Amino acid sequence: MTVLPPSDTADPGPPVAPEAAGGLARSSFGLLAANVVGSAGFFVAALVLARSLGPAGRGVMAFFIVTALVGSRLASLGQSDATAVAAARHADRRAAVFGNAVCFGVLFGAAGGAVVFALGAAVRRRLPEGIDLGVLGLLAAGVLLTTVSALAGGYLRGAGRFRAYALVYGLAPWLYAAVLIALWAGPGVDVHRAEVAWDVYALAGAGALLLAGLRVAGVARPARDLAREAVGFGVRAWVGSLAAILNARVDQILMGFITTEAVLGVYSVAVNVAEVLLYLPNAVGTTLLPAIARGAPELLLPRTLDAMRRLALVTVVSIAVAAAVGVPCIPLVFGSAFGPSRVPFLLLLPGALGYSVLVVTETALLAAGAPQLASLESLVALVVGVALDVALVPPLGADGASAAATAAFLASGAAGLVLLRRRSPFPWRGALPRWDDAATLARSARSAALRPLASLRA
Repeated sequence: MTVLPPSDTADPGPPVAPEAAGGLARSSFGLLAANVVGSAGFFVAALVLARSLGPAGRGVMAFFIVTALVGSRLASLGQSDATAVAAARHADRRAAVFGNAVCFGVLFGAAGGAVVFALGAAVRRRLPEGIDLGVLGLLAAGVLLTTVSALAGGYLRGAGRFRAYALVYGLAPWLYAAVLIALWAGPGVDVHRAEVAWDVYALAGAGALLLAGLRVAGVARPARDLAREAVGFGVRAWVGSLAAILNARVDQILMGFITTEAVLGVYSVAVNVAEVLLYLPNAVGTTLLPAIARGAPELLLPRTLDAMRRLALVTVVSIAVAAAVGVPCIPLVFGSAFGPSRVPFLLLLPGALGYSVLVVTETALLAAGAPQLASLESLVALVVGVALDVALVPPLGADGASAAATAAFLASGAAGLVLLRRRSPFPWRGALPRWDDAATLARSARSAALRPLASLRA
């Protein structure tokens, strides 16, 4: 069993020290905590929006935010992942890597924002009610700011500055929630004010990430050779990166055209709640990429399979808990108007298992220098998801969109396993959870629970 080293860069960097596995676990836990804290802020914001705007207004806001996120991913040309890999492998040239990231973020983000504005203006009559030229301007600004954030965040990940990365992503969403709460207590929340609040959050996040990146190694003039390397890697990874965000979000854009704002609002609340299950896979993927990129090639496959098996176990347990808690809580928390969100929520839950496999295998393929294969598994998710959205959303509404999303994640997870196995052969049983994985997780959970008590005693 062999694993080929990355083939698209000259120097994979120094091997990861033996204690890196513990560092990976600590970093993943820290990012998970940041995800929980930040997503709690987004949850409060979603709650204010749902209570203030109702299903129709919530649907318009979902369309606005998703379009900004997709537009940013489209504009970035895969440079977030490319910047993370470059910062991990070129530790002695991080100032130049950061300079490239800033330039690419501003240029690509501005171009993406302009394209979104122009396309939106061309099809404005087919957009949800309330999307006018002023809103399209806010969308363009959101694309720019989100692109800059993505590249600055990629730089922090690659440089191993997970604490700063986690701090920004944990606290910035609370600014969004705080602005909405202030509006709710004062003049009131309408769609336009909520859109301005989202841009304020995006601006604050981009500024904080840029300042954190500047503290790593300063900034230097962009380097042409690093730019060529980053663009070459990024373009190959971009298809998968774009497909991933499209698979996760394009259903809400399609629903903005083929169904009502109220149905989109019901679905967006189901997505808000179900996405809790994606926090841990995202945290693991964020820390796994630079750890593998810096590590010895022979460590790639064992570390990937260990992460996959244990993450799958945690995800299965989380699905069961989410189903038991989420169904009765959705109408209580968001209001009776969102009672129909319960069935779409249940249909979304199994997709978390496919997503966990997708994240780990995609990360391993990126770190192994095969961004085209990582792109392929996300492309599978996009094709399956869009095809099923077109077939299921018109007759089934939010239920059809949820079924399509789950099928897409499961298909992409299966594709990721096949692609990883073709590049680095392993027995199928190597991907199945074992008793020792459960025991390892139990010990880790017990240690995490006892650590605060030990600190108090000390």
